[in-house]
Amino acid sequence: QLQALRALAFVCVFICHTAIFNNSLECVGRWGVSVFFVLSGFVMVYSYYEKNRIKDCNFISNLKFSYAKLNRLWLLHILCTLVMMLFWFVGDKTEILWKEVLKFILNAIWIQEWIPFDQRSANPVSWFLCTIVLGYFIFPWFLQILEKGYSRRKALIAILL
Repeated sequence: QLQALRALAFVCVFICHTAIFNNSLECVGRWGVSVFFVLSGFVMVYSYYEKNRIKDCNFISNLKFSYAKLNRLWLLHILCTLVMMLFWFVGDKTEILWKEVLKFILNAIWIQEWIPFDQRSANPVSWFLCTIVLGYFIFPWFLQILEKGYSRRKALIAILL
């Protein structure tokens, strides 16, 4: 059933991105993205809970953990970002080079969504990867709290988080 739900979420996001219905179904895309986030969290907890797969839980190890989870997507992400950046320089648009280099660097290390300036992303759809990196970064601490002893209160806190 999870794969069917995942397929349905994919179709919803696809419909939203292609604007087949003139953006009148934008809400289904948001629903699809929410489903992907919830499924990712569920699968992570299911895969790691009480299995001692995460040894260290500190800033550096969490950073390594989060980037290791998405490492295989990094090259594709960089290539797509470079292609998208080419479009900024096509036509009559004139962009400031240092800003574009900064955008590329922020996109390359997946932190562009956390920097407060306009048009910070060179690849607009990479916000999802940026958000997932944050989720993976927080996950070891979240798992540590859950594993210290399960209770209804902790389950409620987990749901709220």
